[in-house]
Amino acid sequence: MHIHFEKSNNERRYMVKQSRLQTYRKLSGLTQIELSNKTGCISEKMLSYFETSRGIPNTYQKKKISEALEVPVEAIWPEERSS
Repeated sequence: MHIHFEKSNNERRYMVKQSRLQTYRKLSGLTQIELSNKTGCISEKMLSYFETSRGIPNTYQKKKISEALEVPVEAIWPEERSS
């Protein structure tokens, strides 16, 4: 999660950049619990870690998440693109 601070009228506003995983999950209209249930093998807590970059899913987990969201792995994790 990336947080940027901007001063405006003597107050701080927080702008949070969502992870691609979180963005695709929300676009799919799913909560973390619902996505967890759809994957059948990834807990809500692990999804939270993945969304906030505190954890990195392995290849199997990436595949299960992308299948549940009906989005290619490469769309969520661009570093997975084949060279």
